[in-house]
Amino acid sequence: MPNKLSESSLIRRVYDGELLVTESNHDLLQLIHEILVVLKDCMACDDLEHIHEQRDNNSLFECLQTSRTRVTGDRSIRRQLLVFLESLSLDPELFLFDVPRLRMVSPRTHTIPAAQAAFGAHRDTWYANPASQINIWFPLYTVCEEQVFAFYPEYFNQAIENTSEAFDYTAFSDSGGFQSSSAQAAVFPSAVSMPHD
Repeated sequence: MPNKLSESSLIRRVYDGELLVTESNHDLLQLIHEILVVLKDCMACDDLEHIHEQRDNNSLFECLQTSRTRVTGDRSIRRQLLVFLESLSLDPELFLFDVPRLRMVSPRTHTIPAAQAAFGAHRDTWYANPASQINIWFPLYTVCEEQVFAFYPEYFNQAIENTSEAFDYTAFSDSGGFQSSSAQAAVFPSAVSMPHD
């Protein structure tokens, strides 16, 4: 990130929809290392990049659940997360920080009927996330364009017809949210259509 995120002008740019990209630094690489140590232990596998070739989706999901719990409670990961955030000049007096949230998507997961709803274009606020939330995404392994999600900044300031009116936040949370297989029956808010440029 080019400047301190605590600077008001940069915060405005973020909330206006600008996507900021930064190169990996030592502190991020250390955070990734500590997360991978937990993942490899929970999944009993050293080759996580190809684990989808060795386990079925149900087994992977169960291992991911265990990994999420471990990562959330790991004090070393929490400490390293703060070190990394400080390296981005984030002022702890101005921001509240969450623990790292693991996402794992195997190749062709989007073709599985039960999982397709989670792949719709959406805004996080449709899931009752606060409008002030800032997400920091980082891969645990090197990825290419075909392996990541897309952003549509050209639509950030446009009204988008969507299905969020059917979303029940309490029911979604009570079922475990994204962290639970029982959430598959929930409504995943998504765009009905995207406006044309």
